Amino acid sequence: MFWAKSQENQQIEMAQTSKIEWTDATINPWWGCSHVHRGCDNCYAEALANRWGKVCWDKEDGQAIPRLRVLSAFNDLESLEKKACKSGQKLTVFIGSMMDIFEKSKPLSNPTDDFKETGDLRAFLFDAISKGCYPNLIFLFLTKRPSNINKMIPEPWLTNHPENVWFGASVVDGQSLNDVARHLDKVNGKTFWSVEPLLEGIDIRKALSNYKWPDWVIVGGESGPKRRPFKLEWAEKISIDCINMEIPYFFKQIDKVIEPPTEMLIRQWPLEFGKYDDLNHGLFQVGWLVRKPGGHPIGEIDAIGPTGYLVDGEIYGFDEIESV
Repeated sequence: MFWAKSQENQQIEMAQTSKIEWTDATINPWWGCSHVHRGCDNCYAEALANRWGKVCWDKEDGQAIPRLRVLSAFNDLESLEKKACKSGQKLTVFIGSMMDIFEKSKPLSNPTDDFKETGDLRAFLFDAISKGCYPNLIFLFLTKRPSNINKMIPEPWLTNHPENVWFGASVVDGQSLNDVARHLDKVNGKTFWSVEPLLEGIDIRKALSNYKWPDWVIVGGESGPKRRPFKLEWAEKISIDCINMEIPYFFKQIDKVIEPPTEMLIRQWPLEFGKYDDLNHGLFQVGWLVRKPGGHPIGEIDAIGPTGYLVDGEIYGFDEIESV
């Protein structure tokens, strides 16, 4: 159910906090990737790496380029764990913005005896999670290669995944939507979709007619000088579908230039994250008994929409009711 509300140096040391709206922190064990589908055409991560003179993306002609290990990644995770433990608040950690955790193992341009390829870093991270090294961190593993998830996670995770691990996949159009729905259906555990950059209208209800639903959906348009068109009605349809399907919905952006209308700026997290949404919609769930502030119960919440709650056929604003 739902809903809850640095500059790089030669060693590539990452900041522990994130400017990405839907996560508390971003950690990259390495930099580098390769294009998968049309969502990668204007890859911000590749552009950032090029700007910093870090050659770690495969060439368009197929030439393979070694990936670049981030030396501070695991120290940063330890620091985040200490911070979360001290605050008593679990932190979400996106893995990662500059790489794909489920890309096939690639050589590192700065290897060590322990870490020669990206697969070694991935295995080390998964092992640390399995051993319970980060009980106060919630890992958001996002990939454009969902078919690799079950091939690369530790075997015990296939049937008993850690509770603080979420598996996500990128959706940009109808074709990737169908692929993601099909592959994540086979993944044990909590899943989410990153529908960004959304490049066309999609029908998530139709795509999910034969597959399990994701536990969270993030939607956003493309940013940058080469950004492609984005229509608000595409996001509106997904938000309505998510509300009707009781899936937490998070709208990230139009393009980071145009401010989205207030009614579109719905930002909800899964209840497991222990957060409130940005519009103070609170932790209310469908089925909860509610009342007007200080009054008698008026009924149970039937649905949660962009502008309020539906209770026994009447719509109430987000500040007009409270739980009983």
